[in-house]
Amino acid sequence: MWPSSPLGAIGCYGNPLPFWIGLSFSTISVWDLSYSLSFPGLLPNGQGLIAQFPNTSLWLSVIGQSILFIFLLVAAMARWPQSGMPGERWTFWLVLGVLMAMIAIASLSVVFELHLPILVVDRAFTSLYRGWANALTVGFGLGAVLSAYRYRQTGDLLLGYLSLAEVLFALAYSVVLLSAARYEPLWYLAFIFSNSGFVAMLFGLLSEYVDLYGRERDKTVELERLRDDAQRRAAELQTILDNLVDSVFVCDTHGHLILVNEAGLRLLGATSAEKVEYDLTELFARARLRHMDGTPVEPDQMALLRALRGEIILQEAEILYSPQTKRHIFVRSSAVPIRDEEGTTIGAVAVTRDTYSARRPEWYRVIIRQTG
Repeated sequence: MWPSSPLGAIGCYGNPLPFWIGLSFSTISVWDLSYSLSFPGLLPNGQGLIAQFPNTSLWLSVIGQSILFIFLLVAAMARWPQSGMPGERWTFWLVLGVLMAMIAIASLSVVFELHLPILVVDRAFTSLYRGWANALTVGFGLGAVLSAYRYRQTGDLLLGYLSLAEVLFALAYSVVLLSAARYEPLWYLAFIFSNSGFVAMLFGLLSEYVDLYGRERDKTVELERLRDDAQRRAAELQTILDNLVDSVFVCDTHGHLILVNEAGLRLLGATSAEKVEYDLTELFARARLRHMDGTPVEPDQMALLRALRGEIILQEAEILYSPQTKRHIFVRSSAVPIRDEEGTTIGAVAVTRDTYSARRPEWYRVIIRQTG
């Protein structure tokens, strides 16, 4: 989702509804500001700050409410934008374009106010305005039904708040139609219903943010629990491996050692895991690894790297020089690749046993002297 949007954090959870409601709030704010600045009586001569005629403010009001109706209708049905959908990165430009269009329309309405059809005469509403108000009443009512239906389908609480807001907007225009003219008690009551609709949407968005916060908090707690569990399991595994007599070496797909047990450290002449050369080629070059005939083992022929290529090695005899004991050691190594659930090789493990013994045959002593 669009990261710079205040609704982006919610939108990334696959719910475009808050995005469109937020866009509705942004657009209606432009029209409410224009309506307030053009409202008659703000200046001593009875004019508005940006308009000269009472008709202009009413036009700005009905245009803004019509645009609000359209955006709320889209919000109830929209499936875009969602994370990973085409055009997701254009949401910023969509918002910017819509806001610029709203400002342009409001400005043109003020500039050409003399050419606007008459909606109010001596505070009394004309038939054009009443017809428009009837259409908005029906539209908001149908939008409320659609939002309620979608709420029953999805269980999204924000759709419930949206349905309530649209009911209040429909009531506001119903009250306007019952009033004879501006500045009557019923006309003021319409403002209460309209503002209540905006408050309902605001509470819906706040509840969505609270729910998001709760999900993020639960996710953080779960991640911490999983991390602690993984650390505990890793410590248990290391303890088990350290108590084995055989040396265990594990490497990743790049051929770097990621795990060595205590027996392996002793075999390599290291006192701690931090002192182990994690590059296998450097490590075994220092260990002077040789075949039983005394020839050096090439780096790419080491059991662990061969297992990384998919080979299975069983009880392969080799000679290794131990820097700690300053002697050559006869070892047998077995190695296998480590595969994930899909069969992809993600590493390799080798088990090496020190078979150095006083009963070693004379031919072995000769090999040791030749390689030493």
